Amino acid sequence: IYPTITNDYITITYPQQEFEYAIIDESGKRLIYGSGENRVEVNISFLMQGNYLVKVNQSYFKIIKK
Repeated sequence: IYPTITNDYITITYPQQEFEYAIIDESGKRLIYGSGENRVEVNISFLMQGNYLVKVNQSYFKIIKK
């Protein structure tokens, strides 16, 4: 997942596999979700500034929305 600090988009890559993803706020609410294969760009420009978790299949990653 990159970039981890961003204003508008994140890119999720999961080579040669299908995956499900979710953007989760600090309260645990799932704000954005979807699925893809290999690479997906996700627009997060409308989210408020703060810390979010990105769940990709069963793994979690932290991002910061500026």
